[in-house]
Amino acid sequence: MSEVTQQILLAIGWSVLATVLAQAISLLFMRVLGLPLKKLVHEIENIQNPAVGAIFFVVSLTVALFVGIFASDGFTPVGARLASDQALTLTQERLATAGWIALALFLSLLLTWISFIVAYRIMGVEDDESFLEYARRELVEEQNASLAFFLGSLMIVPFIAVIFQII
Repeated sequence: MSEVTQQILLAIGWSVLATVLAQAISLLFMRVLGLPLKKLVHEIENIQNPAVGAIFFVVSLTVALFVGIFASDGFTPVGARLASDQALTLTQERLATAGWIALALFLSLLLTWISFIVAYRIMGVEDDESFLEYARRELVEEQNASLAFFLGSLMIVPFIAVIFQII
């Protein structure tokens, strides 16, 4: 297996682990505070309690940074690593770095979309509305800050985890 393939698989693995760990710790934290899991969707959807969403966001950010720092080897731009290993020119080094950034962005967006779809399936969807219709209704029309924080918690983890792994 090539080094590039290993890095991509590690980035996927750490991102999934960080996302699952962040959400599990958030759920545990909510349970300790006295909010049973079966009432969580009601609290986010109907009550629209921003504190619940904010807890998910803060815990997710903290866990993502914690996992990311411990799972990385420290920051060295990928282009610089490749240049030192393969004697690349400055242009090739910049192209390699740009390629890794594009890959990291794609991977983060893909993992975020998967997380959003899983959350969408769990939440209260009305009349066969798509994810975008659901998000528009909840976030724009109803101004549901709790859901905004919750979706933000699902988005921030893959980006941080991938950044620590790829770059």
